[in-house]
Amino acid sequence: MGGQRGVFIVFLFLLFLQPVFCATLTGTVYDSNLNKVEKAVVEIRSPLQRDVVENGTYFFELSPGVYNISVVFVESAREESAFETVEVPTDNNYLFDLFLFTDLREVEELQVIPEINVDVEEKPSLLPAFLLILFLLLFFLGVVLYNSKRTKKVLVDELEDELKTLVVRIIKENNSRITQKELRKKVPYSEAKISLVISELESEGVLKKIKKGRANVLILKK
Repeated sequence: MGGQRGVFIVFLFLLFLQPVFCATLTGTVYDSNLNKVEKAVVEIRSPLQRDVVENGTYFFELSPGVYNISVVFVESAREESAFETVEVPTDNNYLFDLFLFTDLREVEELQVIPEINVDVEEKPSLLPAFLLILFLLLFFLGVVLYNSKRTKKVLVDELEDELKTLVVRIIKENNSRITQKELRKKVPYSEAKISLVISELESEGVLKKIKKGRANVLILKK
């Protein structure tokens, strides 16, 4: 009777016994300079487990599955962290190293340069003096150009007067009558210039131009 009861208890134990498979997750924690980290706290979920890093290595015994693993390391006001998702396979040893990085938000806060208000003494503006100098230069340039044009006009007028005198003298030397073609041969100027002078002398009543065939005869008035 006692033997049957023992067999029944063993049968129940085997019936309700659930096989448990366990895997080992381990790895090394490195900081941003690739140095092993000491005393960092590694957390893994779910369920929540913690392990304090010794000699840069962490260790967990887990059932196969997908886990979120995190580690935070603070030293000398510098915080580095890592957040990873790891899939633990069947019951064997699984190696998964963690690499820490500096929290970029803290770096940005450290890089913010406070605005510094500096009282800068206002220097007198040089704009009025510059405008005055510019005005004087433009005025001087205008005076130079005006005098240049005036001088050029005077020289042209003197040259025309000399040419008129030369034309009248040549006509007088030819008994106050000469063809325009012969006049051009004796006056060292262009045909256009001579024609202009003849037209002016004609308008002034000094000479008269008569068309004779294909030639123009210039007659000096008495």
